[in-house]
Amino acid sequence: MIVIIAIAAVVVGFAGLVTFRARAGKGSSAQSVGGALSKMSQAGFREAETALKAGKFEVKSSIKFNADCAGKSEGELREYFLSNPCEGLARAYIQIGDARRNLILVAISWVEMSSVASGEEYGRLVVVDVGNIVELSREVPTLKNITYEDRLYASGVKGAFVWQVEVKPVTAKVPDAVVNDVLERTRQ
Repeated sequence: MIVIIAIAAVVVGFAGLVTFRARAGKGSSAQSVGGALSKMSQAGFREAETALKAGKFEVKSSIKFNADCAGKSEGELREYFLSNPCEGLARAYIQIGDARRNLILVAISWVEMSSVASGEEYGRLVVVDVGNIVELSREVPTLKNITYEDRLYASGVKGAFVWQVEVKPVTAKVPDAVVNDVLERTRQ
């Protein structure tokens, strides 16, 4: 059995794209977090789903919007968001397969900051991996105990928006080629 966790967090603000090997509520409507975030995150999410389906992956998905970045983050990012509130947050995940056959989970989140400068600042924090947006999949009872230690991820900034994609093989038998394929197909 192969299980992969891929998390895509899109938070806009820091220019560029970076790939790393790292260590270790209730959603609101899309309209309540702002039109730009809603449009951008939903488009990125749909593109990731489409790319995965093109790779012959069978998918199920979910997306939630929220304006409480501090409440949905961990580590130094929580502290950052307490003094620099975000404009909105979109988190999503895509489940590929099922627990009996090659389960892969792709989680995607996007953060909109109040300005390009605050987006760039937040993007730098994402690059140095000082915390995390809590993955939407961790709010699903059957997936909540899956941790995202020692994951592969990519991130980037686009204006005041920052995104991040994480891929986590849950079993030691997941081929690197599969992990890299999922990461490439879910980049924002």
